[in-house]
Amino acid sequence: MAHLSPLAQIVILLGTICHVVVGLRAEICEFIINAAIIMVKLAMATGLGTQPELEGEYSAHQEFILNQLPTSLFTALSKFNIDGDATLYAVCPSCNYTYQPLYDVISTNLSYPPLCLNKLAGEDGPQTCGAALLEIHNDQTRPIKPYLVSSFREYLVRLLANKSTEQLCDLACDDALTSLRDGDTNMNNVFQGKFMRTFEGPVPGKLFIDRGDKVRLAFAMHVDFFNPNGVRVGANSDSIGVISLTNLNLPACVRYQPENVFLVGVIPGPRKPVETEINHFTCPIINEFQIGWERGFHISKTALSPIYGRDVEVAIILSVNDLPAARKVSGSAGHTSHFICTWCELYHQKNIHNINYEQWKLQDTALLRQKADEWKTAENLQMKKDIFAKNHVRWSEFWRLPYWDPPRMLVCDPMHCLLEGLVHYHCRRVLEIDAKRANESDDTPDAFSYNWMPHNRLVPEKFCVTKEAELRHIPRIQRLLIRPFTADETGNSVQAKGTMNEPALRKRLLAANKMPLKFVCFSLDLLVPLRSQRNSDEVIKEDLVNSLIDWVCCNMIPTAM
Repeated sequence: MAHLSPLAQIVILLGTICHVVVGLRAEICEFIINAAIIMVKLAMATGLGTQPELEGEYSAHQEFILNQLPTSLFTALSKFNIDGDATLYAVCPSCNYTYQPLYDVISTNLSYPPLCLNKLAGEDGPQTCGAALLEIHNDQTRPIKPYLVSSFREYLVRLLANKSTEQLCDLACDDALTSLRDGDTNMNNVFQGKFMRTFEGPVPGKLFIDRGDKVRLAFAMHVDFFNPNGVRVGANSDSIGVISLTNLNLPACVRYQPENVFLVGVIPGPRKPVETEINHFTCPIINEFQIGWERGFHISKTALSPIYGRDVEVAIILSVNDLPAARKVSGSAGHTSHFICTWCELYHQKNIHNINYEQWKLQDTALLRQKADEWKTAENLQMKKDIFAKNHVRWSEFWRLPYWDPPRMLVCDPMHCLLEGLVHYHCRRVLEIDAKRANESDDTPDAFSYNWMPHNRLVPEKFCVTKEAELRHIPRIQRLLIRPFTADETGNSVQAKGTMNEPALRKRLLAANKMPLKFVCFSLDLLVPLRSQRNSDEVIKEDLVNSLIDWVCCNMIPTAM
């Protein structure tokens, strides 16, 4: 900054303060910087008309000052060296293996291998990938597929440079240890939960929350994928991913503030990494946490210890993802497989609605680790496939952490449950906890009970109801089919309270939409004879209603008027 002109220093300082101190977004700071540059140019231009020899051009001194002005917020931040330290990995376009650059101390250049040297499991044993990693752009060599990973150690330094933040990090462990010794069972944060109260630290037999004079930090790691072009009907299926860490020592009110969340990196697209390829992207941050657990980091200067510094030990105690990402990062079988749960040993999709918690036996973590090691050491692709089909577990980078316990540490994020309405759907549609239905005055008991098939993602697409309004028809149709039924066929729709005859039932069923009727018939296995009666697979609403009425007549004992 010292060699820059005062005008350039002021503009750079203005943009930096607006972003770092005031906390304005990058777009707003860019506008402020550009506005300041325009005012500088306008001020210089006022003297051009009074000096004919300049002929409407800036003087050499003015050009010198204008060339020093920042062109963007990034340029301004780089002058203070606060734009963050990061490592640019080269990613194989074929297998997604990541390569950390080698630094040449003489030329100060970064170098990567020209071809991918990753050993892939083939039918006859390991095979080298061999895909090209680099390309020439503007006479410079660069990775074809770059992956920028932020410095976790720099994040720790920045975190502990704030006095209040450092105090909050220590307070989380201290309060949890105090409440444990006092027998206090109240839980105000994650550190006072049963898991953290029994979680051992790097020293065997000593709790993680018993930190001594060290800083102990617990993190939740989050992996998610999204379409950068937005989710639209008929849009492409491009996907990029995000890996981030949340400091659980901090209270929830400040935990998710941008300055406290650590963005590990953005997984490049345009496609999601398949199977174990996600391991290549999580490997750099797992390396840091492996070091942070085995020997820790020493920060030479913190807010509370500016002279001697402090030792920091870290752990990932939660992996928070949606179902597809959770299975991918843990190396487990997909959520649509027969290995339906990562917590218990329930097997097969037929048990997906098993709510008898006494049958939910916790999986053995030591056995899971053994199965993952067995898959990793398999010599060829077929052996890996056979081992995975038998054990439902692949190798995951998380297994490098000695404390990794997926049945307890792998959790599904609440965002999809709350913000995307899964809890709402489960309560309203599956459990039928509906205020409108509860206020209905009809208290006539059902004639019989039936274990209805739930409408979920396992329903074939041709029978799936996609419209929210039509979903409400399904429980109404199901309730009609188990109401008391009379044998009266006079066509009189006025029945004893709560009962109905065939004309009344037919009228009510015909009022429902076709797709809900089609799903209910499918759930009762009534569509097979319908297809045999017609040349086409398509059925009309009257056929569906007739089939449902026949089903009622076969399952109901008619009552007299």
